[in-house]
Amino acid sequence: FFEPPSLSARIVNQYACFSVQIGEAGSLDTWLCDNPNIWQKVVIPAELKWEIRDKL
Repeated sequence: FFEPPSLSARIVNQYACFSVQIGEAGSLDTWLCDNPNIWQKVVIPAELKWEIRDKL
């Protein structure tokens, strides 16, 4: 796992962690189906799109 550097307050608030897979990776859809307990889908209502973008 890699954690990108926090170069500004905005980046600190948009925390992220990236993983890297070595070798042939399967499809993302297959991986998500095989690992349902470690991810979560968040649906943002369309009417909130600009408000949320302004806050990021």
